[in-house]
Amino acid sequence: LLQSLGITRLKKQNKQTNKQTNWRSSKDVALVSKSFMDKNCLKKNVTMEQIRNVFSWSNELGITTATCLIIGQPYDTKDTIENTKNFALELQKLGARVVFSVSTPYPGTYMYNHPQKLGLTITDTDFDNYTTQIPVYNTTNLTQEEIRSSFFDAFVTLGKSSMSPKTRSVLQIVRKELKTEITRGCSHDPAYNYRNR
Repeated sequence: LLQSLGITRLKKQNKQTNKQTNWRSSKDVALVSKSFMDKNCLKKNVTMEQIRNVFSWSNELGITTATCLIIGQPYDTKDTIENTKNFALELQKLGARVVFSVSTPYPGTYMYNHPQKLGLTITDTDFDNYTTQIPVYNTTNLTQEEIRSSFFDAFVTLGKSSMSPKTRSVLQIVRKELKTEITRGCSHDPAYNYRNR
């Protein structure tokens, strides 16, 4: 099962002889919605339960895991993207390093060759923009801008959850102090005073 879910490198840790080695795994998890699995648009034969189990077992065994979750798949909606973000938080709690990418229809892929079948309208044909960070199409459910916004929002959600409470409180204090300083500095600016009367 581990191999079928894309474990790229494993080195066994022998606790009895105290050999120091590392367990590492990496997995691109593209299916985080039952609707994707039902439509099977990505041709992945894996269930959500299998994905959860692998990350849970890896965490129990001390295996370092990393995954990339994809935003803006052809059948994505605002709800499925919310599910993806929640799934990312769940995997993060299991010790996984989680990143996001934007679904990208690279030339030669099924998405690129069959956009109409998938309800895609490719809006950008400059291949320099095919970076997995820039949305290049509209879907039936989402515009290019909504995909971009969801992508950045997913990163913010993940970042906020990984901050310790102490770091979060320090950032709040710094933010408040900066706002006070900026306001105080701007109050001497006649243009600022005129705009904020």
